[in-house]
Parts: sequence; C-alpha cells; structure tokens
Amino acid sequence: MLPLLLILPFLGSVLAAFLPTDARNREAWMAFGLALAGLVGTAAMYPAMVREGVLHFRLEWLPAAGLEFVLRLDALAWLFCILVFGIGLLVGTWFGRARWLIPLGLVLVLLLGSGYAAFGHDHWRRDGFGAVALRPQSVAEIRDSYRRNVGVIELDLSDVDFAGARKDVILRVNLGAIEVRVPSDVDVTVDASIDIGSATVFGDSWDGFGAGAREIFDAGPDGVGGGELHITATVNTGSLEIHRDR
Repeated sequence: MLPLLLILPFLGSVLAAFLPTDARNREAWMAFGLALAGLVGTAAMYPAMVREGVLHFRLEWLPAAGLEFVLRLDALAWLFCILVFGIGLLVGTWFGRARWLIPLGLVLVLLLGSGYAAFGHDHWRRDGFGAVALRPQSVAEIRDSYRRNVGVIELDLSDVDFAGARKDVILRVNLGAIEVRVPSDVDVTVDASIDIGSATVFGDSWDGFGAGAREIFDAGPDGVGGGELHITATVNTGSLEIHRDR
C-alpha cells in the first residue's frame, strides 16, 4: 500500500498527458478520483499503524552494496499524508489540472522517507538526506553517531550482545524520524529530545509543539544486568520511537 500512495500523484500526471487538450472535465475528475483514492487508502492504514506503531516497506536495490529502497509511515507522516491528499482533492475540484499533483507527490516522497539505506559506512555519520537502515551484529559495529538533515534513521540492535559492554550512541534528525530497537536484556538509558512531533520510549509517550526532553531508564524484563546502552536521540521535527525486541 505504501508504494501505491507514492505512485498515485505521478500516475495521475502521466495519464493526464494522454488526454485531449479540451478534456478539462475528465482531467479534473481523474485528479479528484486519484486524490480520493489516496485519502481513503491512507485512512485505511490507520488501524495497522496504531497496532504496529510504524509501517514499513523495503525493497532490496543493490544487496551487494547493502542498499535498499525504504518507505515508512508513522503517526506524524500519516497525518501529513491525510493533509496532502486533502489538498489534492481541492486541486482536482478547483483547478482541474492533474499536473498539479506532481508537487504533492514530491511532498509524499519526503513524508514517507524514501531513499537509500546503507549498512555500516562512515558516510552515515555525516548530515545528509534519505533513509538509513542499519542492523549491526556486534557492539564494535555500532557507530558513535548517526545523523540526517532530512530523512529517517532506523537502528536495529536486537542482534547485538551487550553482555559486559557499555556503548554510547548519538542519533540526530532535523526533519524526519528515528526508530531504535534494542535487545530484551540490555540496560538502556535514553536522553530524548523532540521539538515538534511525537516520541515513544519504552511505552512512555509525549508529543506536541515544544514537546521537550526526557531522561528514561529501562532495565528490561530481566532486571539490571546484561550490559549498558546510552542513547542520546534528538529530533527537531518528526517522531522518535525506541522499543525492545519483541
């Protein structure tokens, strides 16, 4: 469903190119119909998003280089998608030109966090754009910091054995999202800060404008022991989610 939401605006613009120049009414109805389909499709994903927290779509692009095409939908992105397709309905109703759906499609590209995902390269320690999806297998493979100007950082630490180890990691996104999954037995301290958006850290949730910072400690179901992990996560605008491996 996520790829379809991304394709709809561009599909409408392409189809409009094959319509006669005097077919404005048909073009308006097509733009309206595609925007309505996107709006209904986005709304239909709400129960799954609430249940799972974040919806993902991954497509291997260059497996040998560790590159994937990644789409994700969290609560904030879902809300903005509703707004984008709502604007699309107005475009179809008042302007009647499907080509105006192209800017909406570009907005959806940013909202759904499409981009390249690379694994274990220093490049991702620098600010940039796109989605970063990493799954290190040991403490030594975890970088000290990961940053994005616009995009998504997904850090899956569920395979890492932290026993007897301590690791500090800094995550920062200016516009986008951070999602971290940690093992069930590691002791985790999180310094989380979010300016505009929503955050969920081990079941503790807060959101809004000027949402603020919190320090949260969680020892896991096994209690204290199993190594230590200190996460400093900052999101200027977007969402933050840190949870344990299920």
